[in-house]
Amino acid sequence: MRKLILAGIAGLVLAAASALPAQASVGLFCQGTDIDIEIPLGGAAGLNPLSATVRAAGKIWATEEVAAGATPIVPAQSASVDNRLYLDFSDPDLEGIIVEIRLFWAEEETDPVYGGTLRIAGHGAWAISCGMG
Repeated sequence: MRKLILAGIAGLVLAAASALPAQASVGLFCQGTDIDIEIPLGGAAGLNPLSATVRAAGKIWATEEVAAGATPIVPAQSASVDNRLYLDFSDPDLEGIIVEIRLFWAEEETDPVYGGTLRIAGHGAWAISCGMG
């Protein structure tokens, strides 16, 4: 009887663990002059940013609290079309796009190479290069 109870508890623990949210399977990492971007992507179909941290112009924009004074953003829309990636993040009230990332990629028998632009409303635009990891 004790083994049956332990087996039942183990089954409940396994069921609870499988109900946890999926972890990121890959992430997009970008850099430029004084720019650092980290965007973990979900493993589901499509381009699914799980979170984002953007450091530019001496400031931080983030979907999660990463530092005091960081400006909060939320994923607004994202798409992957042909060899282009589009990622937009807005203010938490979804009133306007704050962070806009536009990337193009190319590959030739190796990992893709990504390059494009980062635009932050009211702060500027920069050239960036990215990788997946």
